[in-house]
Amino acid sequence: PPRNPPPPSFWSRLWAAPMLHLGRTVLYRYVHGKIYHASLLHKRFPNDHTSQLEPDSLDHFFFSCPLRFAVWQECWRLLFDVPSPSWHSIKSALVTQSWPDLHEPLTLNPPSLLASAIIVGLWRAHWASVFDSSPFIPQKVVTSIHRNIISINRKSSLFPPT
Repeated sequence: PPRNPPPPSFWSRLWAAPMLHLGRTVLYRYVHGKIYHASLLHKRFPNDHTSQLEPDSLDHFFFSCPLRFAVWQECWRLLFDVPSPSWHSIKSALVTQSWPDLHEPLTLNPPSLLASAIIVGLWRAHWASVFDSSPFIPQKVVTSIHRNIISINRKSSLFPPT
């Protein structure tokens, strides 16, 4: 379990929030501290020198790494009326499920669904860089996430909530 477990109300909000399945899974693993990153790998495999190359933490892996933060920041600006978000404010919105105002054309969708599209895009880009040696290029990741959000928006306009 997480060191500082969230209150039961967090879990209720997380399970009730409309999200992409993979996005919810990654967020759940983040809250539990179970996303593999260098410091966690070093704890499990202390003799593996590749996990010791650079100081890392879960927050660095998920938010504050300059490449990932560039993606978070650009996507956040596209979705929300927040001109210069910090990684702390993005993290806070995700773990509290308390969202800033959406830009007008995106209000058909719940913010949690759109934020989960960012999580999924980052997750896929990360693992593509690990397993396929695809370079993690923030602008390409943002473009991919933006395409997915446009697709989500189209589906929402075709099938609005009743």
